[in-house]
Amino acid sequence: MPVLKKTALIEDLSDNQFVQRYSFTREDGAEGSIELRPAEADKWTTFRDQLRNRNAHPSLLIKPTIEAAAASEPEKRSAYAATTGWRPGYKTFVLADRAIGANTKNICGLPPDAYRPQPRGTSKAWLRSVGMLARKSSGMMLTTCCSFAAPLLRIANEQSFGFCLAGKTGGGKTTATLVGSSVGGAGQIDQLLTWNATLAGLEPALRSYNDCLMVVDDLNKMPVASEKEKYHSTNNFAHNLGTGSTKLRSPAFDDGSDNGEQYRVISLTSAETTIAELAAKCGEQRGGDARRLIDVPIYLDGLDHIFDRVPNAGQLSQSELQQLFSAVHTACAQEHGEIFAQYVRFLIRSRSELPDKIVKHMKRFRANATGGTDGIVYADIIRKFGLVYAGGSLAIEGVGLPWKRAELLYAVAKCCDVALDTLSTEQRTLEAGWKLLKARLMSLPRASTVERSEYSSIDGYVEQKPDRYRCVIKNDKFNRMFSNPLQRKMVMDKLARLGWITLSRSQENQGQFIWPDGVRRRSLEINWRRRTS
Repeated sequence: MPVLKKTALIEDLSDNQFVQRYSFTREDGAEGSIELRPAEADKWTTFRDQLRNRNAHPSLLIKPTIEAAAASEPEKRSAYAATTGWRPGYKTFVLADRAIGANTKNICGLPPDAYRPQPRGTSKAWLRSVGMLARKSSGMMLTTCCSFAAPLLRIANEQSFGFCLAGKTGGGKTTATLVGSSVGGAGQIDQLLTWNATLAGLEPALRSYNDCLMVVDDLNKMPVASEKEKYHSTNNFAHNLGTGSTKLRSPAFDDGSDNGEQYRVISLTSAETTIAELAAKCGEQRGGDARRLIDVPIYLDGLDHIFDRVPNAGQLSQSELQQLFSAVHTACAQEHGEIFAQYVRFLIRSRSELPDKIVKHMKRFRANATGGTDGIVYADIIRKFGLVYAGGSLAIEGVGLPWKRAELLYAVAKCCDVALDTLSTEQRTLEAGWKLLKARLMSLPRASTVERSEYSSIDGYVEQKPDRYRCVIKNDKFNRMFSNPLQRKMVMDKLARLGWITLSRSQENQGQFIWPDGVRRRSLEINWRRRTS
């Protein structure tokens, strides 16, 4: 017999409004479900039309049946949380489809529009399949640990951050992000967040991934018209990620939440080049976003794929690589989501000891980190990798992640080293550009040796002064000597800081210096200081 009944009254904690959930018999005999605001359910014609749109059995589409269902008491009362993540006291953790731990508000997850793929498989099967396969790659170990580290951000009072795995297409960088996702989220690449959705509005994504790992598909799929637009969109994403995007004024932060003033998320994405290289193409320097969305060149040891921990990794054939990729993708599709719930239960049981354990693991990582410590950015990035290591270490303890701590430490440190190396790339870029400039200026002829008729055919000239060499060089020749716009910009900035460059003079128009032959030419004047005894 066809049935229409009110199964639940659900409060949305983000705005304190309610919805009523009804189950009903469809015309084909299957069970359907619908959620309506109380005011909608009280209007029987509106209710009827909603049922009809969902193919409800015709016998249910009558006024007495609908009004009786609307007036009935719900079978249970529950609530939708404003976000995923921790509730007060770290006794409850909300996932998209359920709450783990103490649940005094009867939270049943997030509203249906906050979509997250349903878990599949079991924790034990994930450990045997994905967990073991991840050991074959330092990059996959890193991304796996990111999922386990995300719930620690708030406990350790760390801000959100992310990693961009860089490498050419076909080497497995997206596969590495998928492995990280499989811990608590999607198990297939086509289920990952897209840049279309993320750029349209970051807050919906953050609500669904608060205190969790958020994996966004490859940067190269970003819907932008130019490399410069891609860089600026990425930079904005990194900034919003690092600041939590939405502050306490948002209704997402209900009075009972434990979100503090912002979301906490670890994010993963991938790209064919590092974001630093993308910035360089656009003549930009990354600045503070370099420690919010951290570049990690993911093909290690000179390989062109992610499986650096496989014996004889450099000798793997394409067929062997494809078998490895297939095994990982199949394992993730079959086993995803459940291991994270088990891990969160361990964190809840251990909540009183967690701060000390996190500090201990982070100190161990810092003590073994081989990267440089110059500057705040270096120290900040090492600390973030230390938190990732702490996540992996706690997973070994809490859910039996089948790795040894020594191999975990080595893998995460290896990734940290290459990430730190990308930071020093800009300094090396400047040093190389400075050498190019010095060599080019030294090759310019002395003005005293140049005939008046020869100035039109030379790139520039040098005049020796008591304390400096006055070097004048054509703009186009200056610009062409550098490897990319960033190198040119960095050299120009250094010249400006030293006070060695003159772009124009009051009596000369827009950098058109008057050369010794009396002709105005677009050029730069560089006053290279002479060494004095």
